[in-house]
Amino acid sequence: MTKIINTEKHEGGYSFLMDFGTQKLWLDAIKNTDDDDYSIDWNKYIFFTKNEKDMEIKKFQEDTANYETALNTIYSELETLDPILTK
Repeated sequence: MTKIINTEKHEGGYSFLMDFGTQKLWLDAIKNTDDDDYSIDWNKYIFFTKNEKDMEIKKFQEDTANYETALNTIYSELETLDPILTK
């Protein structure tokens, strides 16, 4: 089961450390100033092709099912952290 294991608030949004069971990765949620929604993206986006761990992370992040799971988990958390989303 995917779960958030750490949340950091920063100017403009949040960062979430998520445990996917096989990977622990950060995602950033940046609040859009135009519509009070959030843009959510993986925190790690630079990979070294000769680094095996980087290539594992890249492959994991390219799997859309993992991203969809992350989005659902984060949006549930954001509804608690940012009440404007529930309006």
